[in-house]
Amino acid sequence: DLKHGVERRVISALPFLKLCNEAWLGESRLESGIFFRTLNETVARLPVLGYLYFEAVSEYLMLYADCAEAQRCLERGEFYNVPYKRLAYGLYPEYKNNFRLTDFNPTLAVLAEYLQNSGFIQNFAA
Repeated sequence: DLKHGVERRVISALPFLKLCNEAWLGESRLESGIFFRTLNETVARLPVLGYLYFEAVSEYLMLYADCAEAQRCLERGEFYNVPYKRLAYGLYPEYKNNFRLTDFNPTLAVLAEYLQNSGFIQNFAA
């Protein structure tokens, strides 16, 4: 039953995975709106993508945070990891006591608004 359940989830995610594969191979150009819309639809069917989504956004924040505290960390040769720690609960405050990364699935608009208002990236442009 577990094997079939996993197979069904992966099969249902194939349209999104195909889009990603074609873009990676250079066979098509994937617009961000289509990517995020398809990702958001697919996370519900293959929740592990929520974890990968969170990880990608976390890495982006650690690499591009340029606020004063991030600059101080950079001078010490450290990553400023506060933004990604605040990301999940900033977007999903209702999950403070029971958050699972498989629940991470903000739309592009919600994510961009959060990043714009967070102050972690001074010149953030969606």
